[in-house]
Amino acid sequence: MQPIKQTLLAVALTLALAAPGLCAPALDLPHAYTQPDQGLFIGMRHGDEFFHWDTMIEVYPVAQGDDGRPSFTTQEDQVLKKLNKPLDPENVPANAADLTQTPGLLARFLDETSLERLGVVESGGARWLIVMVDGKALAYAPDYPKNPVIIRDAEGYWCYARLEGDKLVPTDTRAGKGVAAPAGAVDLGQLRQEAGRIAGTRAAARYPGQKRSADCPTCPHD
Repeated sequence: MQPIKQTLLAVALTLALAAPGLCAPALDLPHAYTQPDQGLFIGMRHGDEFFHWDTMIEVYPVAQGDDGRPSFTTQEDQVLKKLNKPLDPENVPANAADLTQTPGLLARFLDETSLERLGVVESGGARWLIVMVDGKALAYAPDYPKNPVIIRDAEGYWCYARLEGDKLVPTDTRAGKGVAAPAGAVDLGQLRQEAGRIAGTRAAARYPGQKRSADCPTCPHD
């Protein structure tokens, strides 16, 4: 077995077995969101049948760091190597690999039959869900309050969202990797604070009606 695979399997076993409180994640898996111009990013749906929304998230391949904790990785010559940088959404290394940089892994990630859900770890003040895909461990933080909220505009593009009264409306900035949310855009933490007022319902409840459409078979729609 190649050393990198041994490392990734080691972190998977560490995460799955070493923490007494570790349990299988209850949240839904992320999806790939495709823009009409073929731009791609990863996101999730939140909320319930009364009030729901989507957020952009990042999914990172991880390895076991020298201190035994999960670490960001970097991709060199098509090989993922650990950076010995613990998972922290506020301090992501500039050269950290993410799922969209690994097309083969992304394709397998979107095939939910290939996934093994390992559990949850707390790192960098965030709750990270861990899954395994083809012997590689992936981490994402669906509850991180600064994850930007997104919504479709009239042209079908996913845009960063803002609150207008009790409604989510798109800003003029289309969502995408490396594109900063504009001033006034709402994030997950802000929206959850407002969701009870807007919908009169529990904001953290899972939205069960994830319907798919022909133009974007991998992402949820109404």
